[in-house]
Amino acid sequence: MSAAGLSPERTVVLALLCLNTVQDLRKREILVLPTAAAAAAGFLWMLLRMRQPVWQILAGGIPGLAVMLAAALSGGEIGGGDGLVLLSAGIWLGLPSVLLFLADALLPAAAYALTERIRSRDRKVWRKRIPFLPFLLAGCLLWLLLPGIP
Repeated sequence: MSAAGLSPERTVVLALLCLNTVQDLRKREILVLPTAAAAAAGFLWMLLRMRQPVWQILAGGIPGLAVMLAAALSGGEIGGGDGLVLLSAGIWLGLPSVLLFLADALLPAAAYALTERIRSRDRKVWRKRIPFLPFLLAGCLLWLLLPGIP
């Protein structure tokens, strides 16, 4: 653990989520190059420093790949950038951890989307894209602050 109580892996993921959340809220996009570079650096870190097997490192990226596939199949209804950020986080944290904080993000995101749709009488709200990265950041923070609660 570092002085702040976070491992280097968790610190990188938290920084990546914070930077991309700001970008997502401002411009509805992510920082593709830094996020891809973080994924590559995470792969090397886990392989060389943490000595994890390649299959285990790559398994952490499965949820991100699933979101990227869903984005491709949905014709843009789901953001592919969310999947890239999730892929990078999964490489750094591993499959079990990324699944836990993804689960922590999905419920509030769904509740927010449903509330927005119920609250508005305008049918255009149903087509409105909701940025998901703020919910991923919140899910990661919940996972970090309340580790015993899935």
